Parts: sequence; structure tokens; C-alpha cells
Amino acid sequence: MNPAMLNILTGVALPLWALGHCFFGYMLFRLILAFNGLAGGFLLGAHVIGMVRQTPTVTDVWVAGMVGGILLMLAAWFLYRIVFAAATGLITASTVLLAWPGGSTGVWIVAAVAGVVAASLVFAYLRDLVAVVTALAGAAATVIIVVDQWFWQRIPGEWLGQDWPLTIGAIIAFVILASAGLVFQLQTRRRGLKRFSPSVSSRRGTTAANVVPKFTKV
Repeated sequence: MNPAMLNILTGVALPLWALGHCFFGYMLFRLILAFNGLAGGFLLGAHVIGMVRQTPTVTDVWVAGMVGGILLMLAAWFLYRIVFAAATGLITASTVLLAWPGGSTGVWIVAAVAGVVAASLVFAYLRDLVAVVTALAGAAATVIIVVDQWFWQRIPGEWLGQDWPLTIGAIIAFVILASAGLVFQLQTRRRGLKRFSPSVSSRRGTTAANVVPKFTKV
């Protein structure tokens, strides 16, 4: 594929995937988490085989990637609470480090503490925090990907607080997206969307409180 076309597809597909987290993170929670596990496991498996073998073949990379992807996908589907909590902790710690690249030992300590606290809270209050975490993470990822793909600025540490027009615009976009995503998720969680949710019957009838999204088991 033409590199220019690949860049265009990446610049469109990745922001759309991030927006999916922002607006549908609760309704399609386990489905999104499993897909992320597949993608992350594939990259991890490919990286590991590259470390084990100095010159791995294309087949080696694909086999290792698929094994890692399937294993992590299954873990994300069945052990969703643990995987989501761990992912939240890693994202939180990474956000602190990206905001202050090349930081001191103190920055690393703050990042580690923030990651542990975030993971613990999500593990303990998963159902209440899924919409919040996915809205914030999806909005942040969308902004970072758009800046990276469309403005050719690699990481937040290279422009955050230095290119002020870009910084202010990114912050405003993040606040708008995160707020819209959170409101949308809370509304759909409260009302339930038939397209994504199974019908639930009870003696008191089907109410919004009784409707649980099909791919949400939290």
C-alpha cells in the first residue's frame, strides 16, 4: 500500500477507534477490551520474538503475534476486571511520564503511585468508573492521535506547554470530547439502547435500571 494512503487511513481509523472508546466504552466494554487485548497482545508477541531471535522471519512474527494476541484477548474477556484495572493503571502512569518526559526519580514515583491508585479504584468500583475512564481515555487518545497524525508532533511532551496555541486547542478539544462522551455514556446507560442491549423482563417491567448492555458484564 502507498505510504501516503496508509498514513491517511491511520489518521482516520485511529481517531475513530479512540472516539469509540469515548462514546461507547460502557455499552461495548468487554468487546472493546477484548479487541484491544488482541491488538496489544499481537504487538507484544511480535516484540518478544524480535528479542528472542535476532532475525525473525515474517512467519515467526505473525505466529508469535497471533499467539500473544489470542492469549491477551481471552484474558481481557474473562478477566476483564483485572485487565481493565491494570490497563488503567498503566495509562495513568504513562500519562504522567509523557507529560514530563525525562523526569526525575520523583516524577517516576508520582507516576507509579498514581497508577496504583487508579488501578485500585477501578478494580474496586469498576461498574461506576467504566464510563468515566473510557470517556477520559478515549478523549485524550483522540486528541493525542490527531495531533500526532495531523500536526506531526510526536508526543505531548514535545508540544504541551511549548506550542501554546496547540496546547490550548488540545485542552479545549479534550474537555469537550470527554464531557460529551461521559454524558452520552451515562444517558445510554440510564436509558438503555435496544440496538446494543438485550431485552430484560421483570415483575416490575423493563426499566432503564434493569437494562444491562450486551457486552457489559461489570
